[in-house]
Amino acid sequence: MTRFHDEDYAAAGAFVDGEMAEPERTRFELRLAADPALAQHVEELLRMDEVARSAARRAVEARPKSRLRLLPAIALAAASVAVVLGVRAWFDARLEPARAQVALVPSYESAAEWIASDPSLTGRRPPGLDELRGANETPNVDARTFLDAVLRLESSRFGVATPAVTTAAFFALPVRATEPVDVLVFGFPKGGTPVRYWPESADPSAARVEAGDHVLPGPSFTLVSDPRGDRVEYRRGFLVPIGAERVTVIVASRAANGSALEARSLAPASDAATASSELDAAGFATETFTVVEP
Repeated sequence: MTRFHDEDYAAAGAFVDGEMAEPERTRFELRLAADPALAQHVEELLRMDEVARSAARRAVEARPKSRLRLLPAIALAAASVAVVLGVRAWFDARLEPARAQVALVPSYESAAEWIASDPSLTGRRPPGLDELRGANETPNVDARTFLDAVLRLESSRFGVATPAVTTAAFFALPVRATEPVDVLVFGFPKGGTPVRYWPESADPSAARVEAGDHVLPGPSFTLVSDPRGDRVEYRRGFLVPIGAERVTVIVASRAANGSALEARSLAPASDAATASSELDAAGFATETFTVVEP
């Protein structure tokens, strides 16, 4: 079975429904002439539409001499319409971007600040924290127990609504995906240069996020085991550029189709409005957050 891009399914549906205006319709007809697979797909959609319309016309035009005689025609029309609607629903589902649940939460310069931000963790000192803080305090909780508590805390953030404005010098993005998705994260500082937050590398395949719960750019704390024993390492979130005052963060997600994104998808647009429009046109579901520098 030939695989098309999401925008191809959208264009085919608009063409069949007569919702495509000039000159887009002319450009699409030229594409059909050059792409036999896409032309066949459109022809199948047109044929299904015609089957449903013909069945409906026969049901309406049949003489009402006997209601019982109309039942087969009505049933045929209903079945045909149901088939078309079912196929259309399948295509619509293919067109719907992956709507991963995304939230934005503050992050911090140091592990000690991160721990102090939540009452359930305040005062806990796992092994490794003294190295991160530059202090020399005796650990009062083992690394694995501490990480379990952190995991419970981070899990509670999935699906929670983000405030309209978040004040933070660093931030993280809890992402819950029900299927593999490609995720792009761009930041647009007030009066500054746009930045790509995710993926962190220039490799388009790095945008892939598998189904499950994730924290971007990564878990706040990870376990390190070596001859010295278990200890934790801390990772700060995304940095709000110094002097930015305010950053508009756009998070875009789209169902992964098995192939990596094109490299050009990684380049942020000149401004947030343009980026949002371009991502929407490319089949991404987008969410926008605002982060204010402290």
